[in-house]
Amino acid sequence: MDRSREFDDIGNEYRSFTRLELEKRVLIDALGMGMDQGRGPATAKAEIVWRDREYAEEQENSRRGFEREMSAAADAREVNR
Repeated sequence: MDRSREFDDIGNEYRSFTRLELEKRVLIDALGMGMDQGRGPATAKAEIVWRDREYAEEQENSRRGFEREMSAAADAREVNR
């Protein structure tokens, strides 16, 4: 599922934030200590979480593919023996 368009309206000032900086910003906004920035910080945080999950899923799929290849190679070695 491609969610990249969902995050198109995030301001550029938030795109350079680290996850920790965004967490702090969201907390400050939630406590009402910051200027009202609309959904910018919260949406930027959601994008980071989404990217982290997508990356973890890609890594898991890559690991599974590697394990399948290694298993197939081991099976082929056994057959050749």
